[in-house]
Amino acid sequence: MAFTNFDEIYQNANQNGSLIKLRSLTNQTRIFFSKIQLLNNNCQYCLNGLIWLELIDFENAKISELLCMMNQLTNYGCIFAKSDNNIGSFISIYHSNFISNNGQKGGGVYVENIKFQLRNSMFFNNTVSQKGGGFYFSQGSESCLNQNNFVSSLLFYNFAKQSSNNINELPKHLSLSINQIEMFSQEKLIEDRLYQVLQLKPYKIILQDHAKSTNFLFIPSGQQISTYQFYNPKHQIYQPYIFNLNILLKNSMNELLINYQNYSCYVEQISFDNASQQLIESIRISKLNFNQDVKGLTWVHSNLTQILISRKTEFRKFWFIAIHQIMRINQPIE
Repeated sequence: MAFTNFDEIYQNANQNGSLIKLRSLTNQTRIFFSKIQLLNNNCQYCLNGLIWLELIDFENAKISELLCMMNQLTNYGCIFAKSDNNIGSFISIYHSNFISNNGQKGGGVYVENIKFQLRNSMFFNNTVSQKGGGFYFSQGSESCLNQNNFVSSLLFYNFAKQSSNNINELPKHLSLSINQIEMFSQEKLIEDRLYQVLQLKPYKIILQDHAKSTNFLFIPSGQQISTYQFYNPKHQIYQPYIFNLNILLKNSMNELLINYQNYSCYVEQISFDNASQQLIESIRISKLNFNQDVKGLTWVHSNLTQILISRKTEFRKFWFIAIHQIMRINQPIE
């Protein structure tokens, strides 16, 4: 389709919801865009982004040297690529820049049910009113950035009003929050499985009326965590210990992810031989469900026993909580 002036382009945007719309139905279609500049467009009719790729099926798509900068959009950002079903074909974007665009979600690129590869490109200073300031992965066969699909590229200083400033994707790892303070952790490979092991700086706790400095996380044995209190002899009052214990979902850039009501995960209590680096025993003790009020996973059962989190190598055996197996019951709420 050829246009002779900008009025025809905007008339097409009004009809199709984008400046450029391409629809592919067969796996023999090859798509190639090169040297396109989309600058300073205020496209309130672009409900499906500036470039809308409706890909029922296709062989491959390549976008090269695209400059998308300072555009004002109603919904999606520069590129909106979607398929109704998971397909194995790739969209490749390289030598392209997405700078200072405004929309609702996916200010640079929004991808759903399509594999994606990004090379030598940059997402900078894009702003959205919901999630995924730079990049938005919806459901699909490849729903997160990794070293294979994000090569020699930059994604930084983007902003999203709700959450995930730079990228909205499936959770990459979990983070522990105690009393609304996020804890530090370190990755540890155990039995070919990657865990986030709690790393505590020494802190003071009252045990049997005495103050003690420790870097262990002490949890009351056989008691409900949320209602447990310890006695402070100095002030002669009982004080709450852990009144809030949540697991946060984080993306690959350690940004908080929200609106995962249909997600849950399991908690296991593990006995581990630190000397031989062998797993001795694993017992499932609880299931966590997503709580939108705290924007994280909360405990279904609060009774935990025999739990010790340690980073000292002189302990031969230690117990710790393993939070893993993020389970999607249904599709996440957008």
